[in-house]
Amino acid sequence: MKISKKYLAISILIATPLFSVVSEKNKMKMAITSAHTRALSKDNLITKKIDLEDKNIWNSMMSEISQYVNTNASQYNSTFITLSNISNALFNTLASNYGMYVSGKTKLNTSAIFNYINTNLSQHLQQAKQITQKLDRRVIFALQKTKDVREVLHQLALSLELSIAKAINDARKLSE
Repeated sequence: MKISKKYLAISILIATPLFSVVSEKNKMKMAITSAHTRALSKDNLITKKIDLEDKNIWNSMMSEISQYVNTNASQYNSTFITLSNISNALFNTLASNYGMYVSGKTKLNTSAIFNYINTNLSQHLQQAKQITQKLDRRVIFALQKTKDVREVLHQLALSLELSIAKAINDARKLSE
């Protein structure tokens, strides 16, 4: 009898992950990771063009997050809008600078790219850092849905923060 209980306990431990449902929060976090990896995980964000398909996947992920925020904690809509604006600024800056890079790979041109990126994205980098820090603070008295939205937005802000810092660093390397 003890053996069958032992096997039952082991089989429950093994089967539980197989039947567990991935939460909506975790789906959002996986979507952020996937879209970020596809669109922004490049050796150099200035010299590598972001594919239209990867940009569309990013936009789709942003749309999903917008709906998720609206449904679960609409008080964070303004935070999402700010992150969306930061995202748009990053992708627009990268697209325009890729064109500048391809058109003339001179020292003057790469210095201009660095100055442009540093000027345009530094403010957005600071905004992303502030949002990351704000969302990183522990909230004790809040609904679980609100905590989940904060966690998803924190991951999005962190992804943008890291990507902007990488873009600035990549441009700096080109100009040296």
